[in-house]
Amino acid sequence: MAYELIIAEHAEKQIDELAGYLVEELHNLEAAKHFLDELEKVYKRLEENPLQFHLSRDTFLKRSGYREALFATMRYRIVFRIDGTVVYIVGVFHTLERYAIKMREKLEE
Repeated sequence: MAYELIIAEHAEKQIDELAGYLVEELHNLEAAKHFLDELEKVYKRLEENPLQFHLSRDTFLKRSGYREALFATMRYRIVFRIDGTVVYIVGVFHTLERYAIKMREKLEE
């Protein structure tokens, strides 16, 4: 079963900011390329079977049906939810970020 990915505008902005930070602030074009490659790998896995990823560890997000996909070789996570055959990507965060608090704030807007 193939799933359709829909990436929220906010998540697109996060991706641009993360890649931009790696290039502009850290001057590490290779890290930015690696980040985008890993992102694509997770996208493919989400399209194939998003249920392979666990529900969020955060109680609020878990009750709301959000799941988390971790990058295999970098410290980033994608937060998403599934509705039928559609996967809604709502956030991309470094694992050191307080993503659950940021997600709650975004959902309450």
